[in-house]
Amino acid sequence: VADEYVYDTAKSIIQKSRQPLFLTLLTVSNHQPYLFPVHEKVDHIYNNDDLTQKEKAFQYSDWALGDFFSWYKSREDFTNTIFIVTGDHGFFDDNSNKDLSINLDLYHIPCLIIAPELKPAVINKIASHIDIIPTILPLIGGKFIHQSWGQNLLQDKDRDNFAVISPSGINHISGIITDSHFLVYDFQTTNILYKFLNINSSLHIVRDSNNKLKKIELETLIGSFLKLSAYTLNSFKSGIPQFPES
Repeated sequence: VADEYVYDTAKSIIQKSRQPLFLTLLTVSNHQPYLFPVHEKVDHIYNNDDLTQKEKAFQYSDWALGDFFSWYKSREDFTNTIFIVTGDHGFFDDNSNKDLSINLDLYHIPCLIIAPELKPAVINKIASHIDIIPTILPLIGGKFIHQSWGQNLLQDKDRDNFAVISPSGINHISGIITDSHFLVYDFQTTNILYKFLNINSSLHIVRDSNNKLKKIELETLIGSFLKLSAYTLNSFKSGIPQFPES
């Protein structure tokens, strides 16, 4: 389904729904086979011979998102709405299998937060999707309970940053990323520790085989994270059984 049709359906849902509203949209036009409708609003993209079909699809997705925001800005509730724009994976080579890779490029994605009274800023820190909930709940305000294991990216400045990644197609490899290191955690063979040369400018990594203490530290952290997450899921402890009375 082309992105513009997804947004058209979203507009209809929004117009018919009562407030407050929580809505999640998944767009796929920037995925294979990279096809999108051709009409006068996107002719400048379709007819651009300097772009590959894949690049055209990405530009189309960008246009469709911008068109949706242009529509929403005319609504009274725009200044009282929080928008989260992010992806489930990053850009990868067409010959790569994203389900069987732990290439860092696949996990290097932006997260755009647009919210009332939130000042424009760029936050460069290691984070993941589990950090979204504890970040946006304080922006909504009021009392709340959540069981996300993440952190508030706007407030928890003194916490150590890390992200756990797991390819969707294989079960014996995971990884943990910090501001300085990347550990490939292999349940079947040997764990491998890498270090970033300069994570603020590049994802380039090199082996850090001699840093035994850092390797043990990250092995302990990711091992605890994975075991505890498996326990809470399998024992049905990952949800809130009853919201406490106010």
